[in-house]
Formats: sequence, structure tokens, C-alpha cells
Amino acid sequence: MATTVVRLPAPTGETGGGGGLTLTMPWGQGKRRVRLPWLPEEIERGGFARTWDQQARPGRDPLLIDQGGNLRTLTLSVRVCGEDIDQPVGEVLDALIDAADSGALVTAALGDRWLGDVRITGLTPRETLWDAAANPLDATVDIELTEAKDAPSAVGPVLPMVRGRGRNMARRR
Repeated sequence: MATTVVRLPAPTGETGGGGGLTLTMPWGQGKRRVRLPWLPEEIERGGFARTWDQQARPGRDPLLIDQGGNLRTLTLSVRVCGEDIDQPVGEVLDALIDAADSGALVTAALGDRWLGDVRITGLTPRETLWDAAANPLDATVDIELTEAKDAPSAVGPVLPMVRGRGRNMARRR
């Protein structure tokens, strides 16, 4: 599998593999990794409380019924720009838009902190500076990452339906 890296140069003074937000997503036959060197200024985390439902009871107080847990979310705002203000960032913005638009499973890390498998459920790029050819040079991207908990696929063999007597019976071997 080939890996395509869409990367902005690291800010001066950065050492090692640290840095900002790194998203790895499927792309064609390989993977595409988007690495943004700047850490967000603030991160909003949500989805920790369970979901509760009130069941009405005439003449009595309602019952509180546990409906289950919620998926964890991370909402952050990331600046997308290079060290030099002359470097276009359109390729990075396009990679983020492709990942959000396709609904692909994305693995996320923030510096050395592993965030796990997520889906991009919210993406708002805000371009603030362009060059003479209208390529974006500076942008702020609001990203909402939601924990990926997909339904499992069917388990066990699924045999074809048998026609005739005893319809919907599994074929015997």
C-alpha cells in the first residue's frame, strides 16, 4: 500500500514526531496522511453523559429510563498555514474535505496522543488569505471528530433459501 503524505513544513524549533493534528485516511489503493504542524488553541470534548428518557406516568412522577451511552466527540479549531505565508494550503484543505465528504474511517492523533478511529462529522474551512492566483495561503478549519463505532457485519453462514416444501429452510448438506 502506498502512503501519500500531505504535509506542511514543521514550525521552527519543532523536534521529533510531535506536532499538531495528524489524520490518516484511505485514499485509492493506499492511505493519505494529513499532518498539520500547529496544535489547536482549545479542544472541546463531549459525549460523556449517558442518554436518558423520561417515561410519563399519569398522576405520578415520570420514570427516568437509561437509553445507553453516547459516542465521544472532539471539536477543535486548527490553523492551516505554512511557516512562510507564501505557501499555498489548498492541497491540505482538499484532503480534509475529501475525508469528510466520503465519510471514511480516519485514524487521528494529536501530537503523541492517540485519538483512535474517528469519522469527520463536521468540517468548516474558513480561508482568510489568498495569493494572486486565488490559492488559499491561510485558513482556519473547525473539525468535529466522532468516535467510530460501526455496526458489526452479519455473523455466521447465510445459506440460500430452499424452494418448495418447508420454505425458508436452510439447505442441508
